[in-house]
Amino acid sequence: LCRTEHMFFEAERIAAVREMILADTSEGRRAALDKLLPMQRQDFAELFEIMGGLPVTIRLLDPPLHEFLPHTQGEIEEVAKDVGRTPAQIAAKVGELTEENPMLGHRGCRLGIMYPEIYEIQAQAIGEAAAAQGNAGAHRATSRPTASWARRNGTPFTTRASARSVAPAAPSAAASSMRAG
Repeated sequence: LCRTEHMFFEAERIAAVREMILADTSEGRRAALDKLLPMQRQDFAELFEIMGGLPVTIRLLDPPLHEFLPHTQGEIEEVAKDVGRTPAQIAAKVGELTEENPMLGHRGCRLGIMYPEIYEIQAQAIGEAAAAQGNAGAHRATSRPTASWARRNGTPFTTRASARSVAPAAPSAAASSMRAG
């Protein structure tokens, strides 16, 4: 199991993730995610090579977004300077995204609904890395957050993760099949 959120904490990557989280538009998020695409593609290509054809399950980004944002006043001021915002704007966004109960916030399918471009870019990176590996007999699955609505003991819904196989294919076909599924 590869949990992709752990791939984003290096200095160059966390800066792009913060830029994506702080973007006000889909275009701004995509510009930040475009910086992450080659990094993710390389990560997945290395993962597939290391696993040597063994099954791989990749869990798409699923943490509370506030975990990627600055926590101290000094960090807030530094990020504000890096992204061209005021410290007050950054602190407000941190406050907006900080979650008391992360299971009720921007996790899982809710993250994908609010910011679909995040999963699109990850699907693209996985598809391109898989295509670069060719048909080496590898089995890849992507765990993407989903929700199923069911009533049981008065509970309105439950959430679960599902796995979807991704065969090496043309990058656009892999990304399209993941978005459609």
